[in-house]
Amino acid sequence: MLESLLGAGATIDCADHFKNDGELLVIAAEQRDVEMAKFLMGHGADPRSDQSYALRVAVMNNHSELVQIFMQAGCDPQCVSLADIVMSHEKPRADPDI
Repeated sequence: MLESLLGAGATIDCADHFKNDGELLVIAAEQRDVEMAKFLMGHGADPRSDQSYALRVAVMNNHSELVQIFMQAGCDPQCVSLADIVMSHEKPRADPDI
């Protein structure tokens, strides 16, 4: 469905009245969906939008693969706060290497 929408001219980094750009990547990070994140980025989604919030969500969800992907795409590691890291230790680990 997403491919059809994109083919019809929908934009990846769309903002609505309540949310910021990059929302779809944040959702992919929340869902720990690596393939969706790669798909979205391949269609122009920018993980650096909204002060690299997708990176912060990946950190909070203990997902090292998404963290690496977003960092390689240019996300600023300085955007990750100590609170984000503390929150990551309160959740079950998705990756054993974090």
